[in-house]
Amino acid sequence: MHLYHKDAYIKEFVSSVVSCEKRNNGFAVELSDTAFYPTGGGQPYDMGNINGIEVANVIKEGDRVIHILPESIDVGTPVKGVIDWERRFDHMCQHAGDHLIAGIIYKKFGGITLGLHIGAQESYIDVDMGKHGPKLTREELDDVEREAMTRIQQDAPIRCWFPSDREMKELPLRKDPTVDSDIRVVLMGDFECVACAGTHPSTTGQIGMVKILRMQPNRGNMRVFFLAGKRAFEHYQRIWNEFEKTCALFSAAEGTLFDRANQYQESVKKKTSELNGFRTKAVLSRIDDIKKNVLKLKKAQLYIACLDEAPENAVRELTAQLIENPKAAAIVINRTADKASLIFARGEGCSVDMGDALRTLTLPFSGRGGGKPAYAMGAMSSDFDLEILTNNARRFFN
Repeated sequence: MHLYHKDAYIKEFVSSVVSCEKRNNGFAVELSDTAFYPTGGGQPYDMGNINGIEVANVIKEGDRVIHILPESIDVGTPVKGVIDWERRFDHMCQHAGDHLIAGIIYKKFGGITLGLHIGAQESYIDVDMGKHGPKLTREELDDVEREAMTRIQQDAPIRCWFPSDREMKELPLRKDPTVDSDIRVVLMGDFECVACAGTHPSTTGQIGMVKILRMQPNRGNMRVFFLAGKRAFEHYQRIWNEFEKTCALFSAAEGTLFDRANQYQESVKKKTSELNGFRTKAVLSRIDDIKKNVLKLKKAQLYIACLDEAPENAVRELTAQLIENPKAAAIVINRTADKASLIFARGEGCSVDMGDALRTLTLPFSGRGGGKPAYAMGAMSSDFDLEILTNNARRFFN
C-alpha cells in the first residue's frame, strides 16, 4: 500500500530511488514508497517536488508508481518528497464531492455513475439514468445539491480502506467494483459506500460546499458539472460580486433583478424596433436617387446601392423594389465596421447569373457567398473600393 492510501494528509515524506530511466518526456523515477498520487479514476496526478526537482507527471504502470522528472536521480539516492498540498486537497474535495452527488442521484433517481473527470476548472460525472432519461430539471438538481450540503454539515466520517473478502460481502456498495482484487472502499457516514482508489478528506465537513453548475445529455447518458470545496466558494464569491454590480447597474434590489432586467430588455426591443422603422424609412427614401443613377448596360439596367449599417429588413425591401423592373439587376452593399454584407439580385427579365456576378466582382475584396442565379448573398471586406467594383460591374454586365 502506497503512502497516499495510508494517509491522504501526508504532505512530505522520505524515500529512496529504486529505478531511474530516460524517456522521451524526461526521466521515469520509481521510489521505494511515495505519497504522490498517480493519475487514475478521473483524478489527476499530484504535483510537487522530489529533492527540489519539480514533478512533471505521475503515472501508474502495473503496481509501480512512476514519477516523471526533468532531471535524473541516481538509484539508491535518499530523497525527500513534497506534495503540492493546495492541489492535492482540492482534488480530495472534488473527489469527495463526486461521491456525495453521485450517491444522492443514485438514491433519488437510480442513476449509475459511469465515470468522473476532475478538470482544472470544473469537474463532471457521467451518469446512466436508465428509464429516467439523460436529464434532470434544475429543480431536481437543486434538491440533489441541497441534500449534499446537508451531508456536508453533518461532518460525517469518511473511511477509506481495503476490506477483507468477508467484509466486502456485507458492505452496502452503491455499485459493483471495476476490479476483482485489492479493492479499496470509501464509506461516508451511513449514506455512501463505493469502491474507489482516490484520495479523500477524513470528514464530509472538510468538503465545505458543493455547487452543481449544469447538466447536459451526453451519448445517451447525463453529464453533471460541479464544483466542490474552495472552487465552489470562489465561484459563489465571483458570481455574488457580479450580481451586486448588476443590481447596481439596474437599480434593483435582491430578488427583483430578473424582473428589472426583463423590463429593460423589453424596453430596448421596443426602442430598437422604433429606431429600425425610422432607419428603414430613411433607406427607402433614397430609392429615387438610386434609380436616377442607373447604369444602362447590355445585359441589365444595373442599380448599385451602398448603405451604412442599415437594418436587414430595409436592405431586403430596397432590393425588392429595385428589381421590380424586369430588366433590372441590383447590387446592394450594407457596410459595417468589420464587413460589407451583399445582395446581388435580378428582375424576371434579366438572365445574368447573380451568384457568378457576386463571386467575380467581389473577388478583389475577399468576397464570399453564393445562392441561386436570381438571388445571391454574401460578404466582403469593409474597405472595398466602390469605384473599382462599379467599373468591374460595367464590364461584367456589358
